[in-house]
Amino acid sequence: GASASLVDLLGDLSMPAAAPPPPLPPARLVLTPAVVLDSATFQAQWGATGGSCSWSLPFASAVEPQPVVAALGAHDVKCMAFGTVGAAHKFYFYAQAQPLGAEPGALFLVELVLDMGARAARATLKSAAVNALPAFAEHLKRLVQQTIEPRL
Repeated sequence: GASASLVDLLGDLSMPAAAPPPPLPPARLVLTPAVVLDSATFQAQWGATGGSCSWSLPFASAVEPQPVVAALGAHDVKCMAFGTVGAAHKFYFYAQAQPLGAEPGALFLVELVLDMGARAARATLKSAAVNALPAFAEHLKRLVQQTIEPRL
């Protein structure tokens, strides 16, 4: 009767849709060593840039600022400034992705706080290139983790 045809109609509607194509793997993030940024531009970009993300990492033992600056610098993440405020080391870093064709490389800005009291590293990252930000955030997190983790 009528209910059987209704079931058939609903059955037709629930036909599985064609599977979407798998997403392309993200391009590997490559940072350029040639990036130069002055503090006024950094501050202006930091205030004007909407796209941001953050992460935090615990650490076990005291961390000195110089090895962090050196380790990130070795991977083309440049230090704009750093200093110690109370029990926290505060850093401002920047990096730029290699340009892709005619596209300029994405500029990334970072505030990293190593809180000695809480034994936590907290980073806030900003970039106008919102799509590239997660890959850079993960890259930076790995670099910081390798630097602050005690070597066994």
